[in-house]
Amino acid sequence: MNDELLLDHMVSVLNRAIAKDPKAMTRLMNARVPCNDELAQDQTIQVGCRNGGYTIGAIGLLSGIAGCHSDSYSKLEAEFQTVCPIHGVVDADVGQKCPSCSCVVILGDIIRFQKSRGPISLVPSS
Repeated sequence: MNDELLLDHMVSVLNRAIAKDPKAMTRLMNARVPCNDELAQDQTIQVGCRNGGYTIGAIGLLSGIAGCHSDSYSKLEAEFQTVCPIHGVVDADVGQKCPSCSCVVILGDIIRFQKSRGPISLVPSS
């Protein structure tokens, strides 16, 4: 199976799982475990840094399987809802204030996986 077919298959299976049990998939994709420096230095596996140590989750490992674009961003994206603890789903970024109150918006349920659109350009096009 070539890389594009594998990525298409991964997206299809992950989205099928989300459709069948979004709460379980959200909990699974949000789970993190500590990992060592060697894993954190991997070229495609994505890890986070929390409380002075590295952590890995399922999305980081799946990103390693999917591969990266030339700018090191994963070829696999996960889309999540953004939620106000009081008002529920809102149209705001994580960490921003809720448009209706002063609560900080947090990550909600996973909505879907998709192939990323390619390398991100930080230079404005003319």
